[in-house]
Amino acid sequence: MIRDTPVVYHGVPKGMSGTTLFPLYQLEAVAPDLFAFQRSKYAGRETVLDVRIPGLGIRFNDTVQCAAIHPAKMWAARRRLGITPLPANEGHWTGLFYAIPLARVLVHPVVWYAHRTLWINGAPGEDVPLQPPANEFEAFDPDRYRELDALPPAHLAHLESRWASGRRPLAFVNIPHVLVAGPIDVSGLEPFSWEDATAPALPPQRVAVAADIAGITKLMQSSIRALFPSFYNARQTASAVVHVGHLDTRLIEDGTYFVHEADGEIVACGGWSRRALLYTGSDPQANDDRLLDPRTEPARVRAMFVRADWTRRGLGRAILDACRHAARAEGFSTLALMATLPGEPLYRAFGFREIRREPVLMPDGVSIECVAMERAISG
Repeated sequence: MIRDTPVVYHGVPKGMSGTTLFPLYQLEAVAPDLFAFQRSKYAGRETVLDVRIPGLGIRFNDTVQCAAIHPAKMWAARRRLGITPLPANEGHWTGLFYAIPLARVLVHPVVWYAHRTLWINGAPGEDVPLQPPANEFEAFDPDRYRELDALPPAHLAHLESRWASGRRPLAFVNIPHVLVAGPIDVSGLEPFSWEDATAPALPPQRVAVAADIAGITKLMQSSIRALFPSFYNARQTASAVVHVGHLDTRLIEDGTYFVHEADGEIVACGGWSRRALLYTGSDPQANDDRLLDPRTEPARVRAMFVRADWTRRGLGRAILDACRHAARAEGFSTLALMATLPGEPLYRAFGFREIRREPVLMPDGVSIECVAMERAISG
């Protein structure tokens, strides 16, 4: 089934540098000045800083708190109710958000927080409970996750009552959250304004099927022709088109290969494998089809290609995210791949480390330099 890549939302913190969203208490070690600034927004509700999350046993601010609704719906509700939205860059607010693919948060423990009850976090200085009810937290189920279609009535009531009393409404009161117990990588994600109802989104990702083989092969070969000449000579590029630019169909049979589509065309593809074969291109070996032991062997990342006009938009990373999540679910703890030189920067940015460089011999006698790389699935 085709569906958009599920996402959660988080604001771009004021003063943020780099490409990682840290839980507040981890930020203290990374950027003490920014930690002090972000902590100051809890003035009048300091008890929030010590609230612990049932089921995780960690503090509320040991998590990155992601919203389950598009921020444009929050902005539109304020306009509809005659509430002047908070200007960008006032106080702690930037008015900018990331749409974060769900796979990027699932590398950490995650909890769903229903946020039905008003407590001190959303009502500083008021006579409300100092912590939320335990029954509003539950283990996060990614298969059940859906973005909210509309703001909860309790949030709309909060907007109206705060505004009527001359106080500015808080941004996320009574809006369900996905609480992520670890830092979130946002590299490759383009921030968008909450006034923009069309947040930057990746083309839909889905599991590839046999009918995709022709489109995948076309993409693989066109990508090689466009990208390889900057790294390999003409003979090497021509050889790679023939011997690297074809799909190991076992990946589709195993249900471990993914594609992204835009305007009816496949613009990115790649996957992982629970089998021993590391790459396509060289002569087959007798044990290539052997199932790997996830306790002792790394899962393989295979056949990653992005159309030249779609590079550097986060598609390769989205596929790697999907591979990591799927391999982790089958008990693997490490990923391994053989990178061609055009793909090496993506893999390094994703956390892969070089094991060795070696020439890979094609069946026609041409060799191309490649890089064997690995990374732990967690982290």
